[in-house]
Amino acid sequence: MECGVRQGGLTSPRLFNLYVNQLIERLGGAGVGCSIDGIRMNNLSYADDMVLLSPSVGGLKRLLQLCEEYAEMNGLSYNAKKSEFLVFRGKNKLSSFKPKIQLCGNPLKQVTEFKYLGHVVTDSLRDDSDMERERRALSVRGNMLARRFARCTGQVKLTLFRAYCQSFYTCSLWTDYRQRTYSALRVQYNNVLRAVLRKPRHCSASAMFADARVDDFYAIMRKRAASMMRRLMSSTNTLLSALARKLDSPLWRCWGGAHIGAKRLPRAF
Repeated sequence: MECGVRQGGLTSPRLFNLYVNQLIERLGGAGVGCSIDGIRMNNLSYADDMVLLSPSVGGLKRLLQLCEEYAEMNGLSYNAKKSEFLVFRGKNKLSSFKPKIQLCGNPLKQVTEFKYLGHVVTDSLRDDSDMERERRALSVRGNMLARRFARCTGQVKLTLFRAYCQSFYTCSLWTDYRQRTYSALRVQYNNVLRAVLRKPRHCSASAMFADARVDDFYAIMRKRAASMMRRLMSSTNTLLSALARKLDSPLWRCWGGAHIGAKRLPRAF
């Protein structure tokens, strides 16, 4: 074939996954990179969005070499300008380590955070940046609903609010954050419903959610955490099932904090 898959096509990600499946298998069998309980986790891939994981620079270079070899054999090309690398630092430690990483002879830019499939990952593994991204997006959506649908009935407004303001994309992955960032998002969520329903800012948030029969912020966090753990435990994917089996993982602690801690999630881990 002399052309790729259709941009934005519904079948394009699956078709491209088939195309690069051998590369994923080669990376998984390379014997280098990160692993959990003996399960190799040195690459995370969705279509052409790939992340390589390695505890050492040498391992990362070996994984990049396999990618370069596969690209040459199968007519692929990498865009080094859109490729970056990040060095995770220890907790409460500043890292001055700046290795030289290249892709197809082009040096890669070192960053302190990047967005993968819409989720912001930082070198400290804290989730404040991603929560702030969601808070800003929630503010934009809430203002749009309050402005465009001001004359609609209350039931219509609540239906739109549930559809546009309760998603909290990737919130099930939030495990390490400042209480101030968490509270800012919760307050934004409350204020959006007040704006949509034209309630005064001083009205009780608990009474407002109860009267509207809408889940409050804490209920959404509990449901999202439970939904993710249920899907992890029932998944047949080896990577996901390995995460589900680790009862000491941050995800399980987040689930326990959301349900055992009633209305208060853990501040940080």
